[in-house]
Amino acid sequence: MKHSGVRLVVVTGGGGVVKAAMESGKRAVCAGPGNPPVVVDETADIDKAGRDVVFGASFDNTLFARTKRNVW
Repeated sequence: MKHSGVRLVVVTGGGGVVKAAMESGKRAVCAGPGNPPVVVDETADIDKAGRDVVFGASFDNTLFARTKRNVW
């Protein structure tokens, strides 16, 4: 989180790591346990990304810290 080349921090986990990301001084996408974010940038094939997000959320549904619920 401290590297000068890092502009965006994406974290998932407990309160400690979320707090550290929020206090890093960088843009942060944070999620609690079991709710990891999905980052889809401007280079993505949007249709494929959408299918992959849905597949990922259904493939490992109910497994700890795996399902994707936030799409950015």
